[in-house]
Amino acid sequence: MHKHLLALSMGVATLAISTSAYARDSSSYTEQGGNSNEVTVTQTTGSNNTVGKGNGTSATVYFRQENGAGSGSNKLTIEQKGSYNTFGSNAKGRGQSYQSGTANNATIEQSGFKSNVDLQQRGSNNGSFGSNVKQSASYSDVNVVENGNQNGFYVAQKGGSFFGGNAIAITQNGDNNFARTSQDGTSLKAKFEQTGYNNNVFSGNDYGTGQTGTGHILDVKQNNNVSYLSGSVLYNTQSGLNQSATVDQRGVQNSVTNTQSGFENSLIATQNGGNSYGGFNNSITSTQKGLGFNSAELNQFGDNNVITSTQDGLLLKVDALQNGASNKLTNNQSGTRNEMVSRQYGTGNTISNTQSDGGLFSFNKVNYYQNGTGNAATGVQSDTSNQLSSIQYGNSNVASITQATFNNSSLVSQNGTGNVATIKQ
Repeated sequence: MHKHLLALSMGVATLAISTSAYARDSSSYTEQGGNSNEVTVTQTTGSNNTVGKGNGTSATVYFRQENGAGSGSNKLTIEQKGSYNTFGSNAKGRGQSYQSGTANNATIEQSGFKSNVDLQQRGSNNGSFGSNVKQSASYSDVNVVENGNQNGFYVAQKGGSFFGGNAIAITQNGDNNFARTSQDGTSLKAKFEQTGYNNNVFSGNDYGTGQTGTGHILDVKQNNNVSYLSGSVLYNTQSGLNQSATVDQRGVQNSVTNTQSGFENSLIATQNGGNSYGGFNNSITSTQKGLGFNSAELNQFGDNNVITSTQDGLLLKVDALQNGASNKLTNNQSGTRNEMVSRQYGTGNTISNTQSDGGLFSFNKVNYYQNGTGNAATGVQSDTSNQLSSIQYGNSNVASITQATFNNSSLVSQNGTGNVATIKQ
């Protein structure tokens, strides 16, 4: 059965479109202009249902609610069930599907197999009052592009499999935007790109459940292109097996808070200036717990940056790099056979590391490397069979090492003038 529904309205309008429970190949193309318009599209069981998708041969292959620079306040509600359902995908002809103006909202719900959502919002304050996409499907994608300020979007995905999962991609261009995501299943992917200042990505805690399950990937790029204003924020929570998070933040006053629990999880976080102002006042907070093989690679370039790392478990590893002045690195590891590698280049940098609670044989390892002037390294290891190496190049550097109980070893090397080393075993 083939159904094609076309609706055009101007001004204030409420439009409801539905197809039967056993329909297939249903299509809806809609255009509205003005304020306070509402569209509700319901396409239940069946397959190949489309909203705003076409092959470009017709002028009506799109979904639009637009009011340009006007007040907007339009509402879109889409419900699709079944397989191969799409919203706004590959729309050509007169352009992609979108909402424009201010204070527009979209609610889209899809279930089934190989579904797709592709939506643009243009203007300000779009999605800030509850726009969301919910997918409980497999091999499905969500793509959202928002251009403007004070925009927000919520995305929740479930499903996926070892052979291929669901994917989320959110792009926001402007200031004071936010994105919230939760993924629960197998082999799920989330990608965020934000350009502007004071933009936020929440993948976890009070803002959502983050990523739970197996084999998820998180990729975040945030560019704060204004030096003197609030930077970008990422909050991420991952639990389960083989989760990975990659974060790239450019600019100043950015922050990353990452929490991972489980087995074979990894974090790669980089904070850099990325512009003429350089990077400063950035922070990374990483917490990893689990049976083991969790790792964190943390990189900061610029001044007055802070890294705080906490690991609790077995066979955990932290690799940290800071290049600049007055940077601070704090690492706390509890458990057995954990390792920390840290490198600092510049002046006035500090490293503080504590390893504990490893039982009779800890076998924890620490390697410090500092190159510059006025740097300080402090290491405390409790329990037994720990190793610590501290290498400092430059002048007026300080190393302080404390190892409790027995069978511990330490190596301290200082090259320069006015350096001080204190070792307690």
